Amino acid sequence: MVWGGIWSGGQTDLYILPKDRTMRNQEYRECLETHMLPTFRAKKLNWFLDNQAPCHKHQSVTTFLAEKKIKRMEWPGISPDLNPIENVWANMKRRLMDTDVSTRPKMIRAIRKVWRETIRVALKNLAQSMPRRIQEVLEREGGSSKY
Repeated sequence: MVWGGIWSGGQTDLYILPKDRTMRNQEYRECLETHMLPTFRAKKLNWFLDNQAPCHKHQSVTTFLAEKKIKRMEWPGISPDLNPIENVWANMKRRLMDTDVSTRPKMIRAIRKVWRETIRVALKNLAQSMPRRIQEVLEREGGSSKY
């Protein structure tokens, strides 16, 4: 299980959960506190986007973000694909297809390498696509988008 964040100017460091752990609400809140929040504050970011994963919507996470005064983008339930980081994850998966990830250490090294190589121009383009993404969902009255 891997967590990472992007914004128009770059990306956070990746957080890779220890072996045999899953991202539940407590792990997610801790991940946000240690990996998202420092970057969010340092870069003076305005909006936080996650998706409909149960750990993202848990009351403890919602309370944490509210206490930290983090504005959170709300998503229609049928358009979790609106989040631009999904494009980054899909691209990473494609790039890892022909990579030896036969062991956990090899997989972690490969994931970190591809993450570091994510092109800043692509991140900026994804961030700048948000108004179009949101407009399309509004036009479809919350329906699924091409993104």
